[in-house]
Amino acid sequence: MPLAEINGVGMSLPGPAPGPGPGASPDVSASVTVTLHDATPAARAEFADAVQAYANFLAQESQRQEIDARPDGATHLEITAGSVVRAKQVGERYGTRTKVGTLDRVLLGASPILGASTGVLGSYLTSPLVVACFALSMAAFVFTIVLLLKRRLL
Repeated sequence: MPLAEINGVGMSLPGPAPGPGPGASPDVSASVTVTLHDATPAARAEFADAVQAYANFLAQESQRQEIDARPDGATHLEITAGSVVRAKQVGERYGTRTKVGTLDRVLLGASPILGASTGVLGSYLTSPLVVACFALSMAAFVFTIVLLLKRRLL
């Protein structure tokens, strides 16, 4: 049975959830009916994929929230309504963005260091070597800021 059906496009969650409690059914069924007026078949399929992606995110985040909230001695997953509500709040607050990568961390760390060094070097423009270092530092600082803005981290 599909998880959601949108204008004839059916979707379902893949496989059972890991480690359900005793007597619990790991499968969840839901029916979503949405009318997209004047939508092309490609738009319907893209919409169905977006709904499926959000459903997968909500299921994974609900499991993660339950694992974080359960007592140390618990041996099975028991996803509660509170876990689902917290997962929904995480999705609304932070979206489904991925973790910050290594390049992003380097850029976020280098930006203030380059800004400070540019400021210090700007105070001592007495020789051509210092002017060259200042220009290089300024270019690197501007480059990191532009990359961070492009990656939407500032």
